[in-house]
Amino acid sequence: MDIRKAALVAFIAAVLSLVIPLWNAMQQMRAITSSHPGWTLWVIPVAVLVTLFSALMPAFYFALYRTESPLRLPRHFRSLSLTAALVFSIFMAVEFYQVARSGAWGRTSVLTGASDAWNMNRVSILLGAFADLGCVLLLFAFFQNSRDESDAELSVSTLLARVTDVVVKVWVVWLAINLLRVIMMPVIYVQLRDYALRAGGNPPELSAMIFDAIRMLTVQSCLFIAPFVVYRSRHASKRHEHEQAQEG
Repeated sequence: MDIRKAALVAFIAAVLSLVIPLWNAMQQMRAITSSHPGWTLWVIPVAVLVTLFSALMPAFYFALYRTESPLRLPRHFRSLSLTAALVFSIFMAVEFYQVARSGAWGRTSVLTGASDAWNMNRVSILLGAFADLGCVLLLFAFFQNSRDESDAELSVSTLLARVTDVVVKVWVVWLAINLLRVIMMPVIYVQLRDYALRAGGNPPELSAMIFDAIRMLTVQSCLFIAPFVVYRSRHASKRHEHEQAQEG
């Protein structure tokens, strides 16, 4: 599979998957600012940050698609790309199965009335699965388009280089936050359990919370692999060119 075609599919899928969640988030933030006007000063910056963060990965896919020169990635990234694609596929299947069993198709949406909530939620879930599938296809394309280690040149556009640098730096921080969430989950569980008991509700299950945190970290790590491979390949190519210039 061609990397540019896979990147285009991933871009379209990622953009479509963001429409309903972002619209719902904006509607919720509008409701918050209407009922609590004093919160506007921090709600609006949070909305902007969430929107910018959500646009990072689609921007990377678009920049990758716009790179006209053929990308032949180093062969030692083949196993990393394939492993990420397989792990992502497994988690996709497990999550989709759990959603189907739990009846989460029918959760309400602020976009529509209760009668249409099932349809809107189903569309949102399917678009999210489509976006995940786009990432998997791109990782498989990385696996298929590799080159010998002796061929170390990798030419990328300025747009792709800049976007990749931003995505990698931001995603490293995001993964660190998710890793900290996994580590701190026992402490978070105790606090939520105590709050639930005081409120007279059922405390959450620790195993479910830990699984959700690990799932989140794993999925975000798989999403990170594509920009990471491009980032490392580009810097390895630059080092190779510098070494060749010194030898010459």
